[in-house]
Amino acid sequence: MASGIMVAGQWIADGNQRTQNGEFHEIPTTFRSYITADGDSGFKAETGRYHLYVALAWLVPGRIVP
Repeated sequence: MASGIMVAGQWIADGNQRTQNGEFHEIPTTFRSYITADGDSGFKAETGRYHLYVALAWLVPGRIVP
């Protein structure tokens, strides 16, 4: 199965980029703020504007032991 990640509107086929030493370098995200009622965070709460998506297909991360 192919994996990838969308970064700044561009698809990167290999989202799990590692160095030659095997170190993982995470791609920084752009959304690191909150939605507030008054909009002080830059994102004002508005009816019908935001949607929360929940995927129940992967519920086992807490059970994985390395």
